[in-house]
Amino acid sequence: GEHRVLVERLQFRPVHIEPPRHFQAQRARHQRGCGFEEQVVQVVARFLADLDGIAEALGGQQADLAAGALAWMAIEWLKHGRPSVLGIISGAVAGMVAITPSCGFVSPMGALAIGLLAGTGCFLASTSLKRKLGYDDSLDVFGVHGIGGFIGVIGIGIFGSSAFGGAPGLIEGNVALLWTQIQGAVIVTVYCAAITFA
Repeated sequence: GEHRVLVERLQFRPVHIEPPRHFQAQRARHQRGCGFEEQVVQVVARFLADLDGIAEALGGQQADLAAGALAWMAIEWLKHGRPSVLGIISGAVAGMVAITPSCGFVSPMGALAIGLLAGTGCFLASTSLKRKLGYDDSLDVFGVHGIGGFIGVIGIGIFGSSAFGGAPGLIEGNVALLWTQIQGAVIVTVYCAAITFA
């Protein structure tokens, strides 16, 4: 009874739906001989070409992270007689913050150097500088992220490598990049300070 009346009222009719235009274009290319297989080969070739850059960036990132952790640990060990897990983690974070601007543009040795500088600079900023200036930074955000980012931006100007996809830095004889990075770091620092204290 009721079920049959409902089915008759709905009267399902087939509807013709056109495929999107890009599918139509792909079908036309496939019929001309430039098919899907060639596109897949091109995409895979591009991906494999990018793997070298990805591997270099990840290698630099790991080297920098370890160097930051080791630098913080060593300084803490010398200064306080023992390292702490929190210090090692803070050094690793400092290394990661510092390599973020320069990842993929510096050599692994440059990444190690940036990590050592970041671990050292961030330790000093989070302990000595904070105590000297008396600012409240319970999570060491400025000491680790602010100083680490500053070191990383300057690090591109020093350790930038044309062999790793970046512009040549000071080590390769390009003083102009270092000057540009210093200007950018100072401008961002002034802007952030102005917004913070406004």
